[in-house]
Amino acid sequence: MSRSAGLSLAVVLGLIVFAVDQLIKRLVEGTMVLNESRPVVDGVLHLTYIENSGGAFGLLSGSQLLLMLGSAVALGVVAWMLLVQPPSRAMATGGGLVLGGAAGNLLDRISSGGVTDYLDLRVWPIFNLADVAIVCGVALLVINALFSQEPREKR
Repeated sequence: MSRSAGLSLAVVLGLIVFAVDQLIKRLVEGTMVLNESRPVVDGVLHLTYIENSGGAFGLLSGSQLLLMLGSAVALGVVAWMLLVQPPSRAMATGGGLVLGGAAGNLLDRISSGGVTDYLDLRVWPIFNLADVAIVCGVALLVINALFSQEPREKR
């Protein structure tokens, strides 16, 4: 994949993830009250509106500057990875997912001091679409790095 095609894929996917994440968060905030929970599939998936001032799973609660710095570094590292060499489709896809998710959560932290979470599986801490995108994107980047067909010297 050419560098421009890879960057285009990453940017478009990142913008889609960012826009959908922000849309869902605004819908949840506008139609639910804080701590309200509505079953989608009773006992399996609920929409539960919470504000998370921490990172994943509520870790580092109250450390907004550190969390914002971490998000900014993640955005920079992924952008650098995409710019250094022509990315594979997996790298561009993973990078776009991370960029969109990290940007969505970073905007929340900057604008309101916390992140709106709403996906509640009842057996896992409550999370949001941006978190899903980040986890899937990082998984794709790791798989790409581990199983790339390029010789290590070229990477």
